[in-house]
Amino acid sequence: MKKLLYARQSLYKKDSLSIEGQIEKCIALCAYNGWDYEVFKDSGYSGKDLKRPGFTALLHEVRTGNTDMIICYRLDRISRSMADFSNLIVELERYNVKFASATENFDTSTPLGRAMVNIIMTFAQLERDTTIERVTDNYYVRTKLGHWGGGPAPYGYKLCKVIGDDGKRYTILKPNESEASVVQNMYKWYLEDLSVSAIINKLNELTIPSRGGSTGSPVWTSRVVSDILWRPLYAPNDIKIYNYFKKLNANFVNDISEFDGTKAVNLFGKINKNSSKHKRCRGVDNQYFIVSPHRPLVDSNTYIKVQYRKAEIRNHPARLGTGTNSPFTGLMKCGICGYSVSSSGDNRGYKNYICSTKKNRGKNMCSLPSISHRIANAIIFSDMQEHYSSPNVLEKLTNAKTDPKVSAGYLQKKNDLEMKILKIDNEIDNLVNSLASGNTITNKYINEKIESLDGNKKVVRAEISQLELEEYKNSSFIDNIDDMMMLIKDMSLIIESGDFQTLKILCHTLIKSITFYEEHKLEIEYYV
Repeated sequence: MKKLLYARQSLYKKDSLSIEGQIEKCIALCAYNGWDYEVFKDSGYSGKDLKRPGFTALLHEVRTGNTDMIICYRLDRISRSMADFSNLIVELERYNVKFASATENFDTSTPLGRAMVNIIMTFAQLERDTTIERVTDNYYVRTKLGHWGGGPAPYGYKLCKVIGDDGKRYTILKPNESEASVVQNMYKWYLEDLSVSAIINKLNELTIPSRGGSTGSPVWTSRVVSDILWRPLYAPNDIKIYNYFKKLNANFVNDISEFDGTKAVNLFGKINKNSSKHKRCRGVDNQYFIVSPHRPLVDSNTYIKVQYRKAEIRNHPARLGTGTNSPFTGLMKCGICGYSVSSSGDNRGYKNYICSTKKNRGKNMCSLPSISHRIANAIIFSDMQEHYSSPNVLEKLTNAKTDPKVSAGYLQKKNDLEMKILKIDNEIDNLVNSLASGNTITNKYINEKIESLDGNKKVVRAEISQLELEEYKNSSFIDNIDDMMMLIKDMSLIIESGDFQTLKILCHTLIKSITFYEEHKLEIEYYV
């Protein structure tokens, strides 16, 4: 019966035996004993688990009964996990398959042999765990110093070797000019109201490849584009970025004095080492925030505006403005139950607006009657024309354009909320100081009070973020005044044309919300 030879090498190292060298040792053992053999190998796979194509194929041969022995150069080539190896031994015993090592003398059919295997695997796992800890520690040290921690460069950058102050070679990020311009365009397009999907379409139309594609065959996904629009490493280390991430409870490695706008920033690692979340799902408050020596690709205003727009989109239904049945999709809500109003049609071609509660949960769940598109659209378009032809409204638009300023009450509200946080921080500091003189019982209640205050602080921070989001929307409104006035001027022509896309742009630019009530009563809120 043939023997199965297995070799594995996670990566090339000068002091490690190559896959070819491992196979050669195993073949020598087979030749000495006169055994037939078949070779299985995995290149570039670690021993952390058994999920490897070569080893999976080997196990298939074991389960079909085509072998009675697996031979490897060393046991840690099979696995460095005690749990995986123990389970594997149990399975192999069911098929009467033994292990043989070209360099380690043991027999898994005897109790002493199995004990020897366990001892060997214990040290193999210890070596793996120690290596992981050493590599992780080096990663944190390098990255906290501003060097690139490891892995491929993010899109828009390339890796560059430099000599540090200690004379050692380190890796930093350097802009890849062709990709950098693509990143800058993504931020620009997103602020021009293109969705992530629209950006992907635009990149594909321009045959701009992602890292995974090639020219003429681009490969972009929403996850890749969303990551690029979020990653702080594209932003500069100025005070605006510092304040933005301070509100998100970032863990700053550098002092505030280092946020002088001459470099960039980055998020890395995790504060809670027990957290199993992938870095993409990890909160800002569970990562380290550092100043990095690479060059930023976007300015802080652009970066922050993109984050506010992303937050605004997350706070609305995903279908906002994407419907093709009505130019008002995403703007409509029910005045009876508060849920959204959607467009619905029947097989005769009639289209109506109907409350989502009534549509999805049953007709008796809301008393709002449906209203036909023909009637509702006529009411809305007529009201729009009347509202935006008002001299008072046109005067407001003109004044807003010539006198852009922070909205009334914004600074006062923000100051009040920041004072609340200051008072909470002072109260927490006093409680922390009292812990030293307290006993076990009192300290328990003090800690509970601190946790409660910290929860209150998070609520206030959320209120500040929402306030800033509203202020950003107001400033965006001022930026769009020229477009609004142009649409108002051509409103009658746009409505008469029936061009759906242009109608949708018109409605979503001029209307904040449309609330439906009984007896065909509509309440329309405009941006001005």
